[in-house]
Amino acid sequence: MLSNARFVMFVMALSSAPALAETKKDQPRPVANAANGPADKANMLTNERAWKTYENYLAGWNEVADDRRAKLAADVVAENVEYRTPRHELGGRATLIEDMAAFQKRLPKGHIEIGDVSAHHDVALLTWVLVQADGTVFARGHDQMRVSPDGKITQLITFARPTGKP
Repeated sequence: MLSNARFVMFVMALSSAPALAETKKDQPRPVANAANGPADKANMLTNERAWKTYENYLAGWNEVADDRRAKLAADVVAENVEYRTPRHELGGRATLIEDMAAFQKRLPKGHIEIGDVSAHHDVALLTWVLVQADGTVFARGHDQMRVSPDGKITQLITFARPTGKP
């Protein structure tokens, strides 16, 4: 719990920061890291760019044909992607494509939609919505993805259906 003095300092810090309403939805945010030095505009990930990249990624999950699914994944996912799910500690693009195929077998004619997105630097947090063939929502979860300057997903961490208070 915040003391009164700490709460006042917290509110003052918030009031001196730019208001959320003043921040444009897709305003680029510069990336600074050891690899690229100070803010590199080429690596800026907007909500719009993150949505489009994730939409292209989900096309692979929603594709029924194996060869088309592999092509879609190759177009948007780096070969050495760091892919983590509750079932996988670490896998690459091949593991990801195997999971896509398993999804199609487990839920024929099911598909995954985007719920929402929040991006900054080169990372985005996205909500996925798994929809069954009859149109009912089966599950919701989250993916955290990192995107390279060339637009490929280099890291994808999947979080399964959230729970309430543990």
